[in-house]
Formats: sequence, C-alpha cells, structure tokens
Amino acid sequence: MCGIHGYLKVGSKDKELERVIQGMVLAGHHRGPDDEGHTLIEGDDFSVGFGHNRLSIIDLSEHGHQPMLDKETGNWITFNGEIYNFQDLKRELEQSGVSFSTQSDTELILKAYNAWGQSCVERFRGIFGFALWDAAREECILVRDQMGVKPLYFYAKEDRILFSSEVRSLLASDRVPKKLSMEGASGYLMYGCVQEPCTLVDHVYSVFPGTMLIVDKKGHIEEKRYWSLPQDIESDLDEATALKRVRSSLEDAIKYQQVSDVPIGVFLSGGIDSSVIASLACLQNPGKISTFCIGFEEKDFNESHYARKIADSVGSNHHELIMRGSDVRARWEEALAAYDQPSYDGLNTYFITELLAQHGLKVALSGLGGDEVFAGYNGFSKTLMVEKWHNRLRHLPFLLLSRFPWRATDAKLQTLLELSNPTLPASYFASRLLYNTANVEWLLQPFDVTLSENAWMERSRKLASSTKHLDAVNRASSCELQHYMLNQLLRDSDQMSMAHSLELRVPLLDHKLVEAVFNMPGSMKLDPSLQKPLLVRAMGKDLPSIAYEHPKQGFVFPFEAWFKKDLRPPIERFFKGSHKALWSEEKLRLLWSRFESGKLSWSRVWALFLLNDWLKRNKVIL
Repeated sequence: MCGIHGYLKVGSKDKELERVIQGMVLAGHHRGPDDEGHTLIEGDDFSVGFGHNRLSIIDLSEHGHQPMLDKETGNWITFNGEIYNFQDLKRELEQSGVSFSTQSDTELILKAYNAWGQSCVERFRGIFGFALWDAAREECILVRDQMGVKPLYFYAKEDRILFSSEVRSLLASDRVPKKLSMEGASGYLMYGCVQEPCTLVDHVYSVFPGTMLIVDKKGHIEEKRYWSLPQDIESDLDEATALKRVRSSLEDAIKYQQVSDVPIGVFLSGGIDSSVIASLACLQNPGKISTFCIGFEEKDFNESHYARKIADSVGSNHHELIMRGSDVRARWEEALAAYDQPSYDGLNTYFITELLAQHGLKVALSGLGGDEVFAGYNGFSKTLMVEKWHNRLRHLPFLLLSRFPWRATDAKLQTLLELSNPTLPASYFASRLLYNTANVEWLLQPFDVTLSENAWMERSRKLASSTKHLDAVNRASSCELQHYMLNQLLRDSDQMSMAHSLELRVPLLDHKLVEAVFNMPGSMKLDPSLQKPLLVRAMGKDLPSIAYEHPKQGFVFPFEAWFKKDLRPPIERFFKGSHKALWSEEKLRLLWSRFESGKLSWSRVWALFLLNDWLKRNKVIL
C-alpha cells in the first residue's frame, strides 16, 4: 500500500515540476515510509511528473522501487494497492513468452498493459489506484479498483492536471487553490461525509470506482467504465447452490488476500463478519493468525468478551485494548490530523489500526462490507420502512413541512420531512441523513448553494435510477455499497489505516464475491430468525455460534458519553467561542444549547466541529 502522485503540464513546461512532485511526495510520507521516488517525463509541449511513497508488502527488495519503468516500452507506473491474483496473471504471461525481472505486482501491471492494453484492468482482482504513462501514445491513464477501496483524486483546470491518493497532497503541490467547494460541504453536512465525486476542495474530484480516465498530452480527458455491479438477479437459484457459491467465493477471497511477504493481522470485533474472516484465515493458516480487538468500559458498546471467546475457538493469537475517553483526548491532535477528508465516524478506525501498527504489523484484514453485501444490521429494515413512508409522504407540501428546520432536530422527524422533498433521488437517501435539506440550507446561509444541482446529487439520481428494477433488498444493498460504504466507510478505512502506514484489506468486498452474492435474490438474504443467513449458513460449523447468537452491536465508540466528559472541552470551546468560520456565533450557540438539552445528537455537533477543524488545519478558505 502506498501513495501515488502526479502532475501533467500541458501546452508548455513547468520549470518547478520537480519541486511540485517532491512536495506532494513529502506530504504523503505516512502512506509509504519504506521508500520514495519520483520521475520526470519531458515532451516538446508538455511535461509529466510521477511521485511515489512505498509501503513494502510484496517483493520487499529495491526491485519494487517506484515509479517503475518498463524498459521494453518506455511506460512508467506509480501504483497504490495490491493485485491479489498477480501470480496467476504472471504465469499466464510467462507462458506466452513474457519475462519478468522482479517479484512485484507493480511490474505485473506494466507487462499486462503491454500484452492486453487497457482491458488488462478487467483481469485484476485487488484494491488499487494507479497512474500509467503510455510512452507511445503520450497519454496518462488513471485507474481505480472496482469497489473503490483505494482512493484516487484529481484536479483538472486550465493547463494542468494533478492526481494523488490524498487531497492533502494535492494541496501541498501549490498548484491547486485552497478554496472550499460548497458542493463538497453541502454533501458532507447532509450525510456526515463528503459525497463522491466531490471533495471539500474546489475542482478536486474522485475518479469513480471501476473507472479509468485517459488523459492525453493536451489535457483532454476521456472516462471509461470497466466494471459495475451486476444488474441481473438469478431468481430461480436454489439455496444449496447459493450457499456453495458463497462458501467458495469466501474461501477464494480470504486466500487471495493473505498474499503478502509480511505478517497479517485480523480485526476481530466479535460480530459475524470479522469472525468469518478470522475463522477462514485460521483454517487456511493455522497457528499463524493474530487477531485484535478494542473494548470499552461502557458495557453497551463493549463486545471484547465475545471476541476473546471467538479467538479461543478459532485458535488465533489474540490482542485486546480497552479504550477510554481520556485515551482519545490524549491522542486528540494526532487523530484529528489523520483526516484527509473529515467524517463523523472515522476515529474508531484510527485507534484499531494504531493497535495493529504498535504490534509491528503492516497488513490487516477487516470485516468491512459484510453488512452491505449480505444485508446485515437494522439499516436494511430501516431502509425498507422508509421506502414505505416515502410512498405515503411524497405528495405532501415539502415547503410547508420544512419551514421551521430547527423545530425538527429529531432524527426520525428529519427523515420523515425529507421524504416529502421532491428533489430526493430515492427514499434510501433519506435513511442515511445527518442533516436534512432544510437544515443544510439553513447552515450554509448566506452562501449560494443549490442542493439539487451539484455533482454528488446528480450521481445519487443516477444510482437511484439504475436500481429501480431490483428487489427491495438488492436495491438497498446496491445503494449501501455505492453510497454509505464508498463515501464513508472505505474512505475512513484508507485514511486512518494509512495514517499508521498500515494496509487494510477487505475480503468481503472482493469484487468476485460481491458479484456472486449480488446475483442472488433478496429473499435469500433476510431471515427473521438469523442475521445474515447466507453468510452464516455458508460457514456452517466453521463459524463459532457465539458470533451470531448475541445481539448485533457494531463497532462504534461511546462518543455520546465521552462528549459529556473527556472530549467536551475542545468541542464546547468551538461552539461557544468568538471565532467565525462557516457559521455565525449565533447559530453555533443555538446548536450547542440544543445538544445540551438532548434535542440534537452528538453526531451532528461532532460533524460541524470536524469540518471546521479540517478547514483550519489545511488552510482551506471560503
């Protein structure tokens, strides 16, 4: 896992090209402290710079240095991620006469591109974001993995195109203006995380998952989609075949994602998803798997005792850390500085990945994605309920219902109000609200913000339109994967794990596994007597029963309790201080008073605090 950076200057050369690239590489040091490098490519009327931060996972020798050159073609690559099936593809290429000089998956990409062209990405099974310079065509290709596990951002304006694994590295280039994107800010306020393709920086966007951008030497950009979720459901599938298919896909995903030249750890929360991964990893590599868990003094949030029992059952070497609000307060500055893009739900990942890094690990497997792929947690029930209410409320006058936004700070009431909004793409999006439309518009006054006309809202409409033909469960699953999972969980996982130079792998989001499960009818994925029936029944006796017999809790920090004690001082100073940012003092004091009286949840005040902190830290102006 690494950091990649680049700069394409068109029409003329930038005399400071090397300094710009070096600045981006320096800003990305935490993503790859093992090695770094850069290269410059000069043309008659353009110049290109590639930069790289390396976290050595496969082929730890100097032969894995990047940016990497294919001497046969003159092509260059800077690559972040892992191609899990690179050995399979390498053997296929060797059989056709292709020779390799390293043991790295980076070289595999270069050789695969030379042999199969742009279609090579359709063969890759992994998590990746990479840039490849095609010397013959004089064009740069930016590629992001199928599920969007690894980030890839770009800035394209006037005579320059820059890209990077992080927004902060783009800002460090001195070629990207540090101006706040109101598109990005509005999406963040509505959902508690920035909505793709937007970021919080004007004219900086994400490359879509399963997509490549082809950028020629004149700066023209062509977008190509090479993968998307299946659209056809196998309605006549029988359960025995489905369970066999799930089990086979799970075993494959775990096997491929244990490919590494360094030790691997497993997050073990005590729930079904992480227990499935720990169980299969221990079956495939008995006696070699270490598991890690964070627990809390607050009993309603603590699952550590379940994790211990599961670790004993599967035979892992288990490690546990009990977190307190005072521990978070002590690491406050470092944790907040880890955000590349703010999210109200990211700090938990910061501390669990830190625990693994403290034990000397560089790779971890996470149960992320199990809920979204296998229809877990009550979010699916909530989504189905919200869909019914949408049909009832969509004809009510939205302007009348939303006239007094701060009389409706209750989360359920905000959701109901949003269901009457005629611009709402689909009922699913109301189920994930942090602030509803009326509240966001109130928060962003007097700025000129039109929520119905921006890039992330347009993407939401396309997502809603593309899922209309699916049954209710698969429709919710598709939205969860391409909205909540993409915008919040995956981004949080990347930025917080990379803050500790740790590679986070997500076997339950292996795109082959996702394809296999997504083809199955939604009726197979819900059972009132059993959580995630497909996943649990596919595992059979190999999954300890304690993983699915106790009530689901989810890996959430007890922030509400901590905000009233250990974490209260800095947050209260922000809401009661005399400074000004996006919000007036009057609005901030009103919000804080409603939080103190129990009329506003901790997540809503926390999100505002985080956004303000991020803008200050990164010197992003209005």
